[in-house]
Amino acid sequence: MKFLQFLIRFAGRKFLKAKISLKKQRNRWMRGTIETLWKHRNMMFNPKYGKLGMVSLPYWFFFEFLGPLVEFSGYIIFVIFLLLGIINWPFFVILFALVVSMGFLYSIYGILVDLVSYQVYTKRKDFLTLIGTAFSEPFYFHPIVVKAGVKGFIDYFKKSHGWGEMTRQGFNQNTKNLPLKERISAILNNGLKKLGMVSAVFLLLFLVGITAEWLWYRYSFPSLNPSSIAGNLFF
Repeated sequence: MKFLQFLIRFAGRKFLKAKISLKKQRNRWMRGTIETLWKHRNMMFNPKYGKLGMVSLPYWFFFEFLGPLVEFSGYIIFVIFLLLGIINWPFFVILFALVVSMGFLYSIYGILVDLVSYQVYTKRKDFLTLIGTAFSEPFYFHPIVVKAGVKGFIDYFKKSHGWGEMTRQGFNQNTKNLPLKERISAILNNGLKKLGMVSAVFLLLFLVGITAEWLWYRYSFPSLNPSSIAGNLFF
């Protein structure tokens, strides 16, 4: 467990310096995933290997390996449906808003977990950058990751196995070398300063998710009577 925590903290202190490095990294991850799954294919769904065979490897197969391929196929199917004019736009808009808002909530939750645990990001600028990244991730970073994963899939079968050079850059930890008492005080002060902003953002995204879900029910069940439901719940 201590070794795992060390790896998490070490990984948190390093980030990719450029978009091209991110593409290379995700390309390598896909090729490495394929190699690992193929090499250990006999372990998958094999009760003999416990959680590794029944949970871990199937997860990597269905989500890490098939995920980018299925999502990329979805983009192609969406374009085809768009050209054919068979998209139900009210349903699409509501479902899209629901999916995106839930993605925001998960990202904010991840930021909150760091805020109350490892305190890797202690500067207000870093925190605001993370919030902005959470909003832009579905529209900018995620398509890049999906494209890199699909390219990694193609490169694997093209026998392109070069790992390439990765450029990484660290960032300073202001409280790292402080005495324990001062470090705890600095972490608490920093957390309290950010708590109001975190709560506001979390509440905003939660309301967006609730609104999207409500619109979905209104669209699916036009005869829904909100007043009668509220009356049954509270009276």
